[in-house]
Amino acid sequence: DEAKKDFDIALIWDPDNEEAKKFYILVESRIITRKISESFLNARKYIKKGNYTEALFYINEILKINPENLDAKVLGDSIELLIKEKSKFVSKENVDYFNLGIEFFKRGDYVKARDYFLKILEIESENKEAKEYYNECIGKIEKIYSFYFKRAENLYKDKRYVEAKNILEKAITYKNTEEVNKMLKDID
Repeated sequence: DEAKKDFDIALIWDPDNEEAKKFYILVESRIITRKISESFLNARKYIKKGNYTEALFYINEILKINPENLDAKVLGDSIELLIKEKSKFVSKENVDYFNLGIEFFKRGDYVKARDYFLKILEIESENKEAKEYYNECIGKIEKIYSFYFKRAENLYKDKRYVEAKNILEKAITYKNTEEVNKMLKDID
């Protein structure tokens, strides 16, 4: 990552430097390859542990980098089948909610995914898979919210109020808290 930054700076100073362009592309390619390899390793590790939600998360990270990665698509489909096989639902409606929840989870829309898993739990409070995904969504929402809130706090401290407000508006879509509303009120 440092090498990429160095070549990026070199290209800012000399955008026509062909040698820097070649090395930049090479370094970027290696970074992407490393990220994909690490994500595959993590996915396989979680599959072995039986934690399919976390395995699916890493497969989706690969597909964000390369949506055409056939290995990731096949492994992702297999994980989904394993999850569906484990799932026992009382109603057809809950099967639909589960499938929608999985779709939103794969897209990284953890708020919508959480809402679908919650609908299942309202009817089948002991559904293990829905609980697992629901809790996974809550954890991811909390991480995203915390990231945005901390970023907004730093911007606020630096008196960069417009930027802080934009970040707070993102944070509030994940979690509507008093601390966010107070900071927004202080900015306005």
